[in-house]
Amino acid sequence: MRRSVIVVVLAAAVSACSGQQGNSPSTTAQAAVNQGHHLGEVIAFARADTGVRIGTATITQSVTVPADCSLDPVPVGGQLIGLWMEIINDGPLMLPEPTLEIQVTDTAGFTQTAKMPQVALPCRQQYPELPSSVAPGKTRGWVLVQPKQPDPAAVIYTPLVGAPDSTLDSIKLVPVTPANATVSLPHLQAGPAAPATSVAPTSTTQAPAPTTHVPEASSPVVGAACDPTEGKRGATAGGQSVECALAGAGSPHWVRAAPSVGTRTIGTACAAGSPGLAISPDDQDLVCVGNPGTWQPGP
Repeated sequence: MRRSVIVVVLAAAVSACSGQQGNSPSTTAQAAVNQGHHLGEVIAFARADTGVRIGTATITQSVTVPADCSLDPVPVGGQLIGLWMEIINDGPLMLPEPTLEIQVTDTAGFTQTAKMPQVALPCRQQYPELPSSVAPGKTRGWVLVQPKQPDPAAVIYTPLVGAPDSTLDSIKLVPVTPANATVSLPHLQAGPAAPATSVAPTSTTQAPAPTTHVPEASSPVVGAACDPTEGKRGATAGGQSVECALAGAGSPHWVRAAPSVGTRTIGTACAAGSPGLAISPDDQDLVCVGNPGTWQPGP
């Protein structure tokens, strides 16, 4: 289950006649595109107050995706875009994955709300979704974007990073530098086609990737081998929280785990019987113990 909400802005290369009612102008739209990063460039983010690095975000690929791969209907003439993204968090703070809605900005400087639909089940083999971000750790996968204006020229990633003591009732954000990052997109190529509904997934022949290398899926699989140095926690393609642990075996493997509620400090208060695990700043698993409850190492 995705936990974070951020805003991502797309700059679309369209004509100046696209200024519909309700849009807001911005004279810096094209300047942001011209001064941005490129696909495959690793973008580092740090705390603006201390300079300590939080992690990195990289968009390595952009393609058009078949409309059938969206869980929500794509209107006739609409466009579905796939972005392959990697997020690496160095410590307890977390760069979030893009979720929910975005803002599309054309070169005339007008913005519109756009959708970020989920991948439909038949297409999850070709387009495994970007899992929920983990801290510390690495996640990779596809992000779908459905803009109102086709052929975007750039995407702006704006991470909202929660403070260690942030809660659902009291959300606190850490100042981040850079505040956002603009990644220019080249001419969009077609991605792998959706499998035919009459053909079993095991016998479907996938179309060739649009580039010479398509990044491999990184969603953990329960029971599969894992490397704890590359991240102790993650989520399966279906959203199940997992942890890399020995769990009675001779080598580390992915096991089911309670969902993480974020970073907490040992001894701080929690609601008695609170479900899920918390993560301490030094990367220990914490559980809510007692009544009134406090976060303690476990299980």
